[in-house]
Amino acid sequence: MVALLFDSSLIGGGSIIAPNVVVTSANKVEKLDPKELIVRAGEWDLESEAEPFPHADRYVKQVILHERFSRTARNNDIALLVLKVPFSSQPNIAPICLPTHGEKFDQQRCIVAGWGKKVGVSTDYPHVLKEISLKVLPEALCNDYLSKILEEDFKIDPTSICAGGEKDVDTCLGDGGAPLICPIEGSADRYKLAGIVAWGVSCGMENVPGAYTNVAALTPWISEKLKQLTPA
Repeated sequence: MVALLFDSSLIGGGSIIAPNVVVTSANKVEKLDPKELIVRAGEWDLESEAEPFPHADRYVKQVILHERFSRTARNNDIALLVLKVPFSSQPNIAPICLPTHGEKFDQQRCIVAGWGKKVGVSTDYPHVLKEISLKVLPEALCNDYLSKILEEDFKIDPTSICAGGEKDVDTCLGDGGAPLICPIEGSADRYKLAGIVAWGVSCGMENVPGAYTNVAALTPWISEKLKQLTPA
């Protein structure tokens, strides 16, 4: 989990997938100047330096948006941030595993973390990293819930998944780009990046899940971009 800072202010989150590459949502960075972006890894309390391990900041060299990203169609909401200097592995800094292409996480209880607003608490952003547990919903159930709030014939795009829909337990403003991670079966304390916080109708409404970028649907795109970044 990393924090994205723009002009020294928190704008969202992301995940390290290679020492010099972070993945986030395209809607968070599409209109920003990469030179003004900072990626902070290993952070917990944004307002304290008294932590067991120090955080590390990196400047962004390049932003790679998915070519078919559409804010209005709510699809392909993914971007890669190429860093000027790679992160080195530390006890509090490590890459996340990617899922296999087409992998499903339906009905799994997964974790999402971020510094976004706490649901139903206040308008303030917390300075300490929060974690919540959410269940990934099957596509049909997601469509059923969201079609009651959005247009009647709503169908979520294949490059998105739904999670949550539990009262007062949700991601919210400021969590965009943050990771939805699911445990790897048989591996203690290891997780895969199942989703990226993308969009939502509201925060913490019962039977109104949030939408996440479906990372497993986009692993071929990620792999191709990483290959292009690797010197021959």
